[in-house]
Amino acid sequence: YRFNKVLLKNSITVDNTVGDESPWGSFSEYAKLNPYLRPYGENGEILKRLDNFVIFTYTGGRTTDYANPMYNATLNTKNRTTNFSVRNLFSVEYNPNEDIRLIGAFSLSKGNGKTDVFRPAQHTAFDKITDPTKRGDFRRTQRENFQYSLDLTASYNKLLNEVHYLTANARMSIQESRDENYGAYVTGFPNENMDEILFGKQYNEKMSGSENTSRLIGWAGSFGYSYAYKYSVDFNVRLDGSSQFGKDNRFAPFWAGGIRWDVKKENFMSRVDFISELVLRGSYGITGTQGFAPYQSRELYSYNNLLYPYLASDGTGVEIVAMPNEKLKWQQTGTWNIALELGVLKGRITARAEYFRKLTKNSLTQVTLAPSLGFSSYPENLGSLENKGVELNVAFIPYQDTRNSAYWTISLNGSHNKDKLKKISEALRHMNEENYNEQGDSPLPYYEEGESINRIWVVKSLGIDPMTGEEILLRRNGKITGEYDVVDLVPVGTTEPKWQGNINSSFAYKGFGIDVSMAYKFGGQVYNQTLLDKVENADLMYNADKRVLDLRWMNVGDKAKFKGMNTGINGAGTKATSRFVMDENTLQMTSLSLSYRMDKTNTNESTKLGKRLRQLRKEYCMTQEKLGQKLNLKASTISDYENDISFPDNENLIKLAQIFKVTTDYLLGASNIRDRSILTPKDEKDISKDLDKIKEQIKNQENVIANCDGIEITEEDVDYLMKAIDLALHRIKQKNKEKY
Repeated sequence: YRFNKVLLKNSITVDNTVGDESPWGSFSEYAKLNPYLRPYGENGEILKRLDNFVIFTYTGGRTTDYANPMYNATLNTKNRTTNFSVRNLFSVEYNPNEDIRLIGAFSLSKGNGKTDVFRPAQHTAFDKITDPTKRGDFRRTQRENFQYSLDLTASYNKLLNEVHYLTANARMSIQESRDENYGAYVTGFPNENMDEILFGKQYNEKMSGSENTSRLIGWAGSFGYSYAYKYSVDFNVRLDGSSQFGKDNRFAPFWAGGIRWDVKKENFMSRVDFISELVLRGSYGITGTQGFAPYQSRELYSYNNLLYPYLASDGTGVEIVAMPNEKLKWQQTGTWNIALELGVLKGRITARAEYFRKLTKNSLTQVTLAPSLGFSSYPENLGSLENKGVELNVAFIPYQDTRNSAYWTISLNGSHNKDKLKKISEALRHMNEENYNEQGDSPLPYYEEGESINRIWVVKSLGIDPMTGEEILLRRNGKITGEYDVVDLVPVGTTEPKWQGNINSSFAYKGFGIDVSMAYKFGGQVYNQTLLDKVENADLMYNADKRVLDLRWMNVGDKAKFKGMNTGINGAGTKATSRFVMDENTLQMTSLSLSYRMDKTNTNESTKLGKRLRQLRKEYCMTQEKLGQKLNLKASTISDYENDISFPDNENLIKLAQIFKVTTDYLLGASNIRDRSILTPKDEKDISKDLDKIKEQIKNQENVIANCDGIEITEEDVDYLMKAIDLALHRIKQKNKEKY
């Protein structure tokens, strides 16, 4: 609702979702079963167990069978999640003049949810349980969340002498979020019809649950100056405080600054017609993130194991479950950025090249602790990490027909990034030792100064020995061995691609559109865990990859890719080696969408918005940059409006009409009356009716003064009076139209 210089907005969003998990189980349960197994019995019934056999190994034999995942679908089970939330957003905007804008926004959200998982005693999960109070279970989890935020913003934009453009902004934010969840676990459900939690035979004596509350307050300010929209500088600073950090480092300042040079506006570029845009810019700033749970810096206690009644006291027992770190700091990243932006052929082709360098300090992680300390991990700020690289973006419009709202755009972007650990803390060194001891068939992180954090650390492999079928490994000292040792871990490849990006193509015609997006990456490596699990470390009791038989070592002299067969549960028990590090070069389609836009851009009037907007902008001697700044939009967005590539939303449409003092109908081409204060034929008819009514009342001397100082009003006097009233009614009508 708008009244004079005040704009009130309020939106309410209500969400309700209900989700049921499939009773048929996961795809992986079926994929691992042997293909010769039959889920149905002789009479067509679904069997509960499949097969029963003895598998022999070098150490003996083991009897086993399979649970039929189809059987559980015949039972009345439940796995349902429900969520309900309400969010209200209210904002007040006040514009005392065209240079100042004051905005206050308050949002409030409340939500709750529930998850119920029920399995009766007949479920295959309880086949080996004999206690009737343990067969069948029901787990219920309740969730509640509450969040509010308050934002106060003041902005100032001023153009002085048509060349000096000043901007200033100030902002204050307050946020608080609170989450609670609690759950109950009940066992002993003798049949599928007793599917409510109250039918359980045995309740877990303690409920599970947790509560998290986090608060954030921040102040921010920015200043910008532009000379003739050619040379621009800006600077911003902010101070944030969060309850998630240690009390010694609750607040942290951040700042950034940048410069911009629009080379195209220089006189020496005026004759270079094929270049429509040429911009150089650079910036440096420090940003911060939190990146951990609300109470991670606090000393945390739990009642789970000691919540018992004590006859001698009204208290209860608690245990400390997390160590505090009162010196935990904000993670901070300093970023250098230099970019070149280029547009040619009136914006039909645009490109951007950017170089960046980031240095992150105080990275946050959980450091593993020795079991003797009583805690598994401890939050700690780690060392410094450097990232540097380039980003490239290219977009062009091969086809455009504004008359039919038709266009074809193609965009391509890509980036190259190289990271290096500049410094690691003692906490990281300790983590390396822990990972050494836990090394298995998957590579674990290993941190070393001068190396990338994306490195894959494995033992170097020379292949399979044709004589024994065992793997030949290479030690760090260059000697050959058959024994795996974590001391011999070396970096082999990196998961960071040399180049990665996206390709997008969009085509539209009179509202119909098709959009295709693809992602690509090449030059990186990946550890093929699936190949290891499904072939060399496959459990032969279950369905196995064909390569288990075709590509594994069988006889002396075989040149094979994989070790000889082993009937153990973990197959050959192969650990992480370079044999499973492979190049990863991919091109994949990420999305394909078809659309139709049902709005004014699809009508015959669609091109009038762009033409009229361009005409009005030129009448007011405004550049696209200047108009964009009034709307807090980029110049490229204004260009899209004028070329009918995109369409402004209702809010920006109203603002455009106010800036150029026209009606929205005129902008859209629905009317040729551009002055919003010009009266319509209907307005004139209403005024004429009011005048006739007033004139009749004067003639009949109803509710009017019939004389002045004892002199009777003549017909001529009435005509003068009616002309004055007519003028007044027209002005009142115009004022009301301008106001509303």
